[in-house]
Amino acid sequence: MTISASQHVTLEVVGGLNGGYGPSKLDFIRILSDGTSQSGPGGLGWRVPAGQALVVTDVYWQYVHPQGAAGFDKIMVLRLFIENIANPMNSRRVFESTITLSSKGEGGTHEAMASGFAVSSKGRIGVDITPGPIGPPSGLQHLLIHGYLVADV
Repeated sequence: MTISASQHVTLEVVGGLNGGYGPSKLDFIRILSDGTSQSGPGGLGWRVPAGQALVVTDVYWQYVHPQGAAGFDKIMVLRLFIENIANPMNSRRVFESTITLSSKGEGGTHEAMASGFAVSSKGRIGVDITPGPIGPPSGLQHLLIHGYLVADV
């Protein structure tokens, strides 16, 4: 399958966006190939364009425990959900990644998915960390998602 540069998608999580997911109002901006970023209309996070679907292939994330070394050996689980935009009560978990925090209470990983998951233009990606906290200022430090756009027929 040949994919053009415009079909490649890199998303970065940011907090405090209008309509963001959860108490930290997390949502995503798209990092474009020229180094600029793209969000959604009205200060919302980036959304999959109509008629397309995003196939997620890779996830990178980093976590710092708010109590530093007291977080040693604790397990944190990043969970990604697909939430229906029209009816947010329709939300289902589609991905999990687990880390064990280091002696400094830090950890991170990269997950390359064999088949990944797809998000249509009628859904968005939600983020959660359990047991957390998700932050800020501690908690989730970085979350990058890579994938590509395909026709949603």
